[in-house]
Amino acid sequence: MNARLQELRSKAISEHPGTRGHARWARLRRTHEVPAGNLRELDKLIEGPEQDWHLALNLVSNTGSHDAEQEAYFNEFDRLLHNVVAAIGTLIDHTRVVARRYEGTPCYDEYTRRVQQVGALPAARFVKDLRNYMLHQSLPAPYNQVNLTQQKVTYQLQISVPALL
Repeated sequence: MNARLQELRSKAISEHPGTRGHARWARLRRTHEVPAGNLRELDKLIEGPEQDWHLALNLVSNTGSHDAEQEAYFNEFDRLLHNVVAAIGTLIDHTRVVARRYEGTPCYDEYTRRVQQVGALPAARFVKDLRNYMLHQSLPAPYNQVNLTQQKVTYQLQISVPALL
């Protein structure tokens, strides 16, 4: 009888709306970490040439002797940028699913207000358009520039996406 009672309690707790809500929010928190982790890796990749001047010079070399290193670097850039924009779309979709469960509440009203506020930002529109471009048309064309002084290396990596201009 004691085991049966414990089984019923465990089932009641696992089926409780609060437990299910907590699990949904925990999964959403994990989803949030996906683009955040990809962005950290992308930042590290882009900052790499400023920490390693040999890498910086190899990335802008046009002698042909560093083609494999350049290709590996830009392949990794493409992979990480794609992962960032795709994961942002995933986070938006997953957040929308969780938020819909709160329709008709002040929480949902606040969520809707903030979605409109963030959606109006030029950066949000750019990321959305870049995501759609990368997922449905092509990878953007990256180009870079290195400035060397005796004190430091400045590396800039930019992308050209004419369809977004």
